[in-house]
Amino acid sequence: MTTQAPQTLDHDRFQAALKAARDRFAMLKAKHPALKGYLVLAIPGKQTGIGSSAKEILDDLPALIVDDAAKAAFQQHLKSPPPKDAGEKVKKEWDERCEELVAELHYDGGVRVELRFDNLDYKLIARLQSDELVDRELTPQTKASIRIVLGTLAAFAA
Repeated sequence: MTTQAPQTLDHDRFQAALKAARDRFAMLKAKHPALKGYLVLAIPGKQTGIGSSAKEILDDLPALIVDDAAKAAFQQHLKSPPPKDAGEKVKKEWDERCEELVAELHYDGGVRVELRFDNLDYKLIARLQSDELVDRELTPQTKASIRIVLGTLAAFAA
């Protein structure tokens, strides 16, 4: 599996990459039934769950969302939520605007999809390091590492 240079993904390509990563994870789990874990989106030192909302991504892994006008508009919108006593119509309009802004966001394709384990099984980890469903260039090939990288978002979007 070869890796690509990081690129920017629009919302639809980002969603397609997430689906492809989940599909790959399902294949990996079918191949290794003892595998108990979950996927995260990660850069060195930071991560967020693969199912995180755009707001959660901003909180946990802001570098995933490209710094541009769309990100600034989304951040600005989040700073002005409707008051707690606002009517349902106002809340619905605010939520709809959130969805519109999220659809305009762009994502860093260089962010990695990594596996995190519920229980550490070192024999299984060693097998996963050499599995063809794993990005062996990005996954350290040492017994000292438990990092398993499935690939980058850009690779899954391709």
